[in-house]
Amino acid sequence: MVQPIISVIVPVYNVEEYLEECVNSLVNQTLKNIEVILVNNGHSDNSVELCRKYSGIYENIKMIDMESKGVSAARNAGIDAADGKYIGFVDADDWVENDMFSVLCEKAESANADIAICNYYRNNGKIQNLVSFNINKNVLKNDEISKKIITRFVGRKSYNESDDNMAGSVCRCIFKKTLLCENSIHFHENLIHSEDLIFCIEAFSAAKTVAVVEGAYYHYRYRKSSVSHSKKNELNGSLFEVIRIIDKKFSGDAEIQNRISLMALNTCKTLIKAGFNNKNGIKNAAAVCGETEIMKIVNRYRGDERLNKEMRVWRSVINHKNYLFMYMLHMITKAKNMFTLIKKPGSKL
Repeated sequence: MVQPIISVIVPVYNVEEYLEECVNSLVNQTLKNIEVILVNNGHSDNSVELCRKYSGIYENIKMIDMESKGVSAARNAGIDAADGKYIGFVDADDWVENDMFSVLCEKAESANADIAICNYYRNNGKIQNLVSFNINKNVLKNDEISKKIITRFVGRKSYNESDDNMAGSVCRCIFKKTLLCENSIHFHENLIHSEDLIFCIEAFSAAKTVAVVEGAYYHYRYRKSSVSHSKKNELNGSLFEVIRIIDKKFSGDAEIQNRISLMALNTCKTLIKAGFNNKNGIKNAAAVCGETEIMKIVNRYRGDERLNKEMRVWRSVINHKNYLFMYMLHMITKAKNMFTLIKKPGSKL
């Protein structure tokens, strides 16, 4: 087989229902010089048999068998085994347009870019929504990459600018393998959440040129994540570790530091509210507020005028560790959501 221009890595874990659609979208790419790496990451369904079947049928599909160590370990194994000039990632329950990698590779080659990035679709059943960025430039270099992309990866500037943030997903990008290898960029295997975000921040920070493709070529299938079944303390710890990593990396950037503080505040609020959905809500809230380093990051935020009324209240009750008031806020939000649902035309409630 001729050396592929791109290797597409697909971690596979209990996705028998979706794997065929994913693989078909890859083997039918208009770009033929492509390598597909299926990484069997443990299973309890027929996913591994399907992987063996596809690797036996298609010359450009290779399969890696490994113990279940998580998506980050699977992607890292794929990177190590990849022969392509570029690396791409597709989740096994998603699919791509048949010209995705042709378009991205062409744009990367013409711009001599380290990374190419595109828009994507978020599919929830029959509903498909376009998720796009507004960069208005085809090629970004050096400081432009930080200002127009990395800053937005970290999070929104304020609650009055909801479209200011940008999802840090590796699946909408292709990366030069040399960029990853020369800068020792890999997925953090200790993270069970937002591992994409950290990888993207590190890769885009190392890149000198990024090609921006305005079209949407990736289809993200929304479904209940297996992360939701992780132990709550493991998920909390992983999310807080993400905040610490980003905070340390951008310790000298005031704008990004402020966005990190807003991210930390929103993360604490989200985790506390999730905890109140079970009987250990107060204990969980106390654990969140007991994260001293994270609380310092939350309190560092400057710009209360950028917060809506709800977030100003949450910031106050978190700082004062007022767990009863937190619970009241949670119940008020649930009541409002229920009332909105009842008012919807055709509601059966």
